Amino acid sequence: MMFLFLLLALIPVYFLLKRNNGMVHGPQDALEILKIRYARGELTKEEYERMKQDLGG
Repeated sequence: MMFLFLLLALIPVYFLLKRNNGMVHGPQDALEILKIRYARGELTKEEYERMKQDLGG
């Protein structure tokens, strides 16, 4: 009975950790986020260059 209770208690924890896997590693720096957004096509080259300069990169 105790094993079943422990198992039922750990299942939601497992799924929470699995869902938030990207957040477990901590925040990314702004320049890395900018590079990812450019690679995804969310920004034009001009927008990327301007924002990169604004960040001092």
